[in-house]
Amino acid sequence: MRIYAIILSAGQGERLQEKLPKGFLKLKGKPLFLWSLEVFDQTEEIQGGILVVPENWEEEAQKYLVNLRNKWLIRKGGPTRQESSFLGLLALEPLKPDYVLIHDGARPFLKKELVQRLIREAPQAVIPVLPAQETLIEADENWALKTVDRKRIKIVQTPQGFPYRRILEAHRLAQEEGLTDQPDDSSIYLRYGGRVKLVQGDWLNLKITFPEDLKLANFILRWENEEPSL
Repeated sequence: MRIYAIILSAGQGERLQEKLPKGFLKLKGKPLFLWSLEVFDQTEEIQGGILVVPENWEEEAQKYLVNLRNKWLIRKGGPTRQESSFLGLLALEPLKPDYVLIHDGARPFLKKELVQRLIREAPQAVIPVLPAQETLIEADENWALKTVDRKRIKIVQTPQGFPYRRILEAHRLAQEEGLTDQPDDSSIYLRYGGRVKLVQGDWLNLKITFPEDLKLANFILRWENEEPSL
């Protein structure tokens, strides 16, 4: 089975209040996208893939893709996550993939164990999820309407795995329907009749969205590198 990965790193990251595109912000001297790309590259089942970056950042991204095991192509993204994912899928087509993992480049703490957990479910579609821990409510602006049963709610992460042809076709149908800003690839896959299996996610697989997330990421790195106390 030919398995490839797509790392989506075309977001500008306005909510981070930084001048650089989000994927190029440094975490311990390394751009955010490179953390997860290296994990994919070190996973034996992965043959390489596509890194999607903002327009005019392709040359800068190429500087970091040296000494890797596999071939990684760089493509410019679109104005939305959905468009960037579609462009990444189209860029993979000449490589004739059987299966694809699509990942947010702003999740730097991806672990090889999670990647392999997903691959074991191939060729079916699969996503990593976490249980909702807090009380959830349905709201109308500033007013609570009702409590939601959190037992039926899951928090969705990436990478998300799909049979390549089926997720590409789902994206094409979304384009034809005029959908442009679906939140993730599993929502598109489900919309057009796909079934998606759930596997356990990883609590440290956080997504960098706000300035506080960057602070938390740096804290996690310091915590992981601390010598164990006696």
